[in-house]
Amino acid sequence: MTNDPLDFKMKIRQGIVFIVANSMQLLPLALFAYVTPTNSLQLAFPLLLFYAGNKTGLLLINGLGKVTAAYHLTQLSLGVGLLAAFVLGLTNIPIVDDLTALLLGLSASVVLVAFQTVYYVERTTWHWNIGAVELISGVLYVALAAGLMVLISRWQVRWTFLGLALFQGLALWLLRQFPNFIRQDQHPLTRAGSRSNNDIELFVWLTLLVLGLRDVRQFANQLALLFLGIVLLGFFAFLARILFKNQVKIHFPWWHILASFLNGATETFAMLYILFVADPDNKWAIPLGYLYYALGFLAGQVLRKPLQKWLKPLSDLTLQLLGFTLGSWLLVSHFTLPLGLFIIGFVGTANSILLNHAAFQLPIGAQQNRLMVKYRNVYLGSILAQFLMLLTLGITALALQGHFLAPLTTVHRLATTNNQAAVLIMGCILALIITLDALAVFLVAPKVDEQPLYK
Repeated sequence: MTNDPLDFKMKIRQGIVFIVANSMQLLPLALFAYVTPTNSLQLAFPLLLFYAGNKTGLLLINGLGKVTAAYHLTQLSLGVGLLAAFVLGLTNIPIVDDLTALLLGLSASVVLVAFQTVYYVERTTWHWNIGAVELISGVLYVALAAGLMVLISRWQVRWTFLGLALFQGLALWLLRQFPNFIRQDQHPLTRAGSRSNNDIELFVWLTLLVLGLRDVRQFANQLALLFLGIVLLGFFAFLARILFKNQVKIHFPWWHILASFLNGATETFAMLYILFVADPDNKWAIPLGYLYYALGFLAGQVLRKPLQKWLKPLSDLTLQLLGFTLGSWLLVSHFTLPLGLFIIGFVGTANSILLNHAAFQLPIGAQQNRLMVKYRNVYLGSILAQFLMLLTLGITALALQGHFLAPLTTVHRLATTNNQAAVLIMGCILALIITLDALAVFLVAPKVDEQPLYK
């Protein structure tokens, strides 16, 4: 069978879908934050549900079965996202908004990972790396779509989601023009008999847990804390049950699992720590923080290989573990925060590429499902970091001020010395945990370098 060539038009299609898949977690989140009020739980519920689904959608896919056709999953996730955004743009019914926001979050959680698998299969077939034509076309498309949404929101904020639906619809249309060898028309979405009820139950508990964590962080009241406590009791009871029945099956190497957890935890630590330490009088503090991280992310795409080659004989993974550790400790100080964000962005993208290539080439299970497992572990690390940040911050505040929620009620106005001290202690504890995790990966991992997808 001859494969369709990678021509100029196909490069443009590839670039647009690539950038759309990469932006589907952040762009809707920004829209929700912009168009939905956040001063009450009922009004903010769509935002909270989108955020929760964004972190746990892959767990649902894992529960439904082992993926055998990533192209079909990419189509499905874009289609679900399109439908959810379309309904959000037309209705203003609370229960409908809540359900569609959750569906949009679930689709956003899945689409990037599913398309990453499609992209890797294409790369190994074409011996191709995404280049300037693809990236420029994709960035221009996203910029045009984002501008359209901002323009629409000036007249009617609900219609902004119609712009998001159009944004996804065009990407879905371009995806359907992909070459024949990637379509996998003869394959079902998941392998028969691979459904896991434990993973589905884990998805339910972790969705509730992420919802509870975001609820406490956003509203900082006793009712939110009570809800989180009830969810934690149920979650730990679920874990105890599956551990007691010995129903946990580990197929990936331990070093890969721990490194994926570390990747997700460190990124989340960086993204959330900015919210606690940003100067409330400086409206540019948080956007600038994210810019430092984004610059590190982009630099990691381009400069990681020269840097890794220059610092031989240290393995690529060892360098990344050192980077995670150094970046986490640099976050804790106001003076070194920008450098810490840049380093974590740089190391995070380098580590993600290394882990993606390693997972894709592991002789374990279906190739189409391996990146799903890797990213699931990253999301679990992210959820764990959120829980540890809230727990350590609350316990520290309880010791210093006698109130578990004290720093959270003033998250954007950390004026008191005690609040600043609680956040500083929390930052040091999280940096220490990340250091210990990095040490654990170093001890159990072999000498791991980034492997090319093709020779």
